[in-house]
Amino acid sequence: MTCPCNHKSLASLLLLLLCGFVLGTNNVINSKNFNELSERKNEKSKTSDSKKSEKSEKSENSNKSKNSHTQKSERSNKSKNSPAHYEVIIGGAGTAGIAVAHTLQREAGINNYAILEGKDDIGGRMKAVKFGTSEEEENQGGFSIETGSNYISGGVLNPFYCQMMKLKKEMKGYNQEWKIRVNDESGKKILGDFDEDWKYDWDEYGEPKNAAQRMVRAHGNAGWYARHCLQKKSGAVVSKWCNGLCNINVTQLLGDGMGIDDLKVTNRTVCNKQGEFLPGDHADMSITDIMRLDGYFAQNDKNGTCVARVIEYAWLDIEMGRAPWEVSAKHWLNGGTFSGEFGEEKDFLVFDDRSYLFLLKAKASKVLDTSKNTDNEIVIKDNRLLLNKKITKIYWDPDGETDVIVTYCNTKKLNEYSFPCTNDSRYNVTTGDFVSTFSMGVLKNSLELELSSNSMNSDDIAPMFYPPLSSVGLIKKTLDNTEMGSLIKVFMQFKCKFWEDKELFFTPYSKDGFQCDYAPTFFSLDGEKGHKGSKILSLITSGNRAQDLSKPENQEPEMIYKQFLPVLNTHFKEGISTCLADEGLNRTELTKEDMIDFFIPDWFNDPLVRGCWLSKPNGASAEEHAKFLAKGPRFGNLVFSGEATCKRHTGWVHGGWFSGERSARILLKERKDGFENYDTQTLCDFKPNRTMIFDDDTCEWVPKSF
Repeated sequence: MTCPCNHKSLASLLLLLLCGFVLGTNNVINSKNFNELSERKNEKSKTSDSKKSEKSEKSENSNKSKNSHTQKSERSNKSKNSPAHYEVIIGGAGTAGIAVAHTLQREAGINNYAILEGKDDIGGRMKAVKFGTSEEEENQGGFSIETGSNYISGGVLNPFYCQMMKLKKEMKGYNQEWKIRVNDESGKKILGDFDEDWKYDWDEYGEPKNAAQRMVRAHGNAGWYARHCLQKKSGAVVSKWCNGLCNINVTQLLGDGMGIDDLKVTNRTVCNKQGEFLPGDHADMSITDIMRLDGYFAQNDKNGTCVARVIEYAWLDIEMGRAPWEVSAKHWLNGGTFSGEFGEEKDFLVFDDRSYLFLLKAKASKVLDTSKNTDNEIVIKDNRLLLNKKITKIYWDPDGETDVIVTYCNTKKLNEYSFPCTNDSRYNVTTGDFVSTFSMGVLKNSLELELSSNSMNSDDIAPMFYPPLSSVGLIKKTLDNTEMGSLIKVFMQFKCKFWEDKELFFTPYSKDGFQCDYAPTFFSLDGEKGHKGSKILSLITSGNRAQDLSKPENQEPEMIYKQFLPVLNTHFKEGISTCLADEGLNRTELTKEDMIDFFIPDWFNDPLVRGCWLSKPNGASAEEHAKFLAKGPRFGNLVFSGEATCKRHTGWVHGGWFSGERSARILLKERKDGFENYDTQTLCDFKPNRTMIFDDDTCEWVPKSF
């Protein structure tokens, strides 16, 4: 099916259908009308194609690009006479969505766009809430905790770090210092801070002293093999060192197992029968297996399986949102975030009451109107930003000739992660081009709905596309080869602080089928440069354990106590005894009375997110993914944007920004007169020292051609 409106029939269709496009008027397009209108479009399309063919034969090659842009411009101008029509509609007001609007307006003066957002504020996965209680007046409403993005990573030339440094009022936070404590399963300290126990001397390249150094060295060497061997295309000439991959028999999980001890070594390798490595789309292995090349395998590490497992958890599981034995090494380490291209390295952790989102609002305020814009608060209030408007259906055209119809509902807030439609009323707007910044998790849900026979209302599950995403082979293959990582933080506030002044605590614990990684990492928010005196500790989990924690029954208070108090009593014995004694209590273990409150951000069940960031499973096709990205990714008048489409910075806030810039530039090049030769590059595509320069005044990376 295709979008029911076409330009030649637009006037007549207005009388029948489009009266309902005025905002606030209920308008439902049923399947019968949709099919009839599709047939009309197909009939007229045949006539149109014939005329185009004749015209094409008479046209000179030098005029093709100009004529194409002129025709598209005329199409857009005609559509402007329609009610509630926009030149571009952006689905989602996260980082990518704001970047699309910012680029269209700043680089081309286009301001006839609309941003539809299902929630009550911009930011997407940038979200902070107030949590806990405090006796201090400045924190009476609680402490600001970042439930989603919380690091400004890479270096001083990260656009958001640059933006932060230009604030008149300094942003509270600090560059991560990696003060660490690693315990064994009994709670005994095994390893300490990064500089003390983790840092590996690459110049000496001696034998690693412990599991942490083994992991660091294996991580570095594995990255080389991933980039120079697995990521090479079929037929490429690769280093003889790539044959080292033939020495690794890959592992697999047996039966219903899901943990490190369930991994079994098979007799398979990624090489041919002659023991030679040949690059190609078929050649892949898990990150666990490529790390084994340098001898790191948590299952049989000298420091013990559980110690090694929680060490790799911080570097691998949390970064990817899944266990390393599930994730493709071929798609690993494509990025440039920590490659040095952002200048002096920084990894800034935000603790500011204004939140990380303040920086995005500062950028948004350059193109969107505000009702308040001070050093302490920015409130976006612009009639092009339509908040609490959740997109439920998109009628698009693979040929890019017929206007897109976007259907949406008004939403109500049930909690921070649930904004269902308020009622059955639906509203429509039209546009020449639709930019989807929906996460891959949301798009996968859309695909699953298309392929299922479930007749339940889909509006609060995922948006539906017409024609369906499953009808476009490349889109379907890309989504089939994609997973959304999961990350859960459990914020807990206690009556007293029982942990030492460290940032991270690695706490191996086995329970309920989770081997070593039941509650593997705790992060302290109560530090000299953080929320000092808050007594807030946060558990961080990912993958299967994060999804397990997303179950409503596991978030009930009694279940929280049952799951985490035993872990804390095991790993913080001395501190708890001292803490309780200071409180005048004659006991040595925490009970539920000692926990003041807890909060669990639930991105996994949020219908507008469905996870944390893109994760590629072991064996996922790199060729299909490359084809998808090479298209923009653009299919007719449907454009996909967001961090998952930014290969070199997937999973990062700035990756979302770069992808939005690219999507907007592609639209300008293909749709707007005078932009036929426009440079669409961003850091999603190329290293900056080749084709990009950093503008310190605007905090933006721009093509050198600008």
